[in-house]
Amino acid sequence: MIQKYNFKRGELIEAIHSMSKDDLDLVIEAVKQRRTYLHKQNAREMQIGDYVEFDGKNGRSLKGNVVKKAIKYIIIDCDNGQSWRVPAGALRKVA
Repeated sequence: MIQKYNFKRGELIEAIHSMSKDDLDLVIEAVKQRRTYLHKQNAREMQIGDYVEFDGKNGRSLKGNVVKKAIKYIIIDCDNGQSWRVPAGALRKVA
């Protein structure tokens, strides 16, 4: 997916370096809105009972079942007995 934007990424980074504070604030707001949209979209696609994985705070990959859905966050009961509140964008479905 990232390869799709590789050509334009360099131009975008150059443009960011030359932006004023007001322009940067607009770009930051756009990024936040896009991230929120993607998290909500991912949350809508998850169903209670789905088996998912995510990277924990210590870098370890954790797996578990979806037990509760919110707007952007999902509660996961992990295989190790812990429960985690995870941003939906950080979850990956496991086959």
